[in-house]
Amino acid sequence: MNQTMLTEAHVRVEHIPAHQYIGIWDIETTDYMNFWSRHDCDSICGTINSMSHVSHPIVTCHTAGWFYENGRKGYFYGFGVPDEYQGVIPDGFEIRKIPASVIIQK
Repeated sequence: MNQTMLTEAHVRVEHIPAHQYIGIWDIETTDYMNFWSRHDCDSICGTINSMSHVSHPIVTCHTAGWFYENGRKGYFYGFGVPDEYQGVIPDGFEIRKIPASVIIQK
């Protein structure tokens, strides 16, 4: 006898508002460990922790991931701030605008 198992589909839609991202954007990094061999973890994490009071409520501190620039893959690490942020940018960090996006997860 054939049995079919049905499960309820769960769909989640997330809206990530426009924001800015302050971080280390390293186009020369080839992987996660290479990033940390090129940068001082204690210094970067300490700087990010010291600025947690200005972080975005959704795009929080200690966010990391890959980015693409001119066909090359790089790695970034840092924290999000509100789109209107015009405060201090720590030495060695840069700020970039990130447009709003919608993520649908099934």
